[in-house]
Order: sequence, then C-alpha cells, then structure tokens
Amino acid sequence: MFTRPSDMDNDQYQRTLHAEIAGLRAERDRLVTALDQSLRLQSHYATLLNAYDGGERRRFCSVEEWLRVLAECQALVAAETAVDGGEAEDDCVPD
Repeated sequence: MFTRPSDMDNDQYQRTLHAEIAGLRAERDRLVTALDQSLRLQSHYATLLNAYDGGERRRFCSVEEWLRVLAECQALVAAETAVDGGEAEDDCVPD
C-alpha cells in the first residue's frame, strides 16, 4: 500500500501515482512485446531445427500459452521440492 508523503497534498499525490502507473503500464507493454518477439524467434528456430533433424521441439503460439506452460513447470518444480524436502533441479522441460 502506498502512503502519501506528508509534504504532498492529495492532488499532487494522485498525479504522482497516475504518472507511476502510466510508467509501469508502458514498461509492461514493452516487456510483453519483447516476450512476443522472443517467442516468435523460438518458434521459428524450433521449426527450422525440427525440419533439419526431425526433432519435436515445442512451438508456442502465444505469450499466454507460454505463461501457462511456465506456470505448470513451476508447479512441477515446487511439487518436486516439497517431495524431496530440498532444492529441486530446474530441469523442467514442457511437453
């Protein structure tokens, strides 16, 4: 929770918060764009390498799909850590 500094009136504080939120949204948008471009490259190289060596590398069609698979992978690692009672190896490879 944000606390208004004592030297700021409510209007100044609201403007400051709105500016900070706008900056965070812009940063989020840049990161989503970067992730989207990265996934496009990953998918392109997966296609090329699969054609080259007959492999079965996974292609991600969207940022949402990648985030879903990432969450699944993190859940598997957390479950492995809970079962082992220690550090899990971060070698989760999505299907």
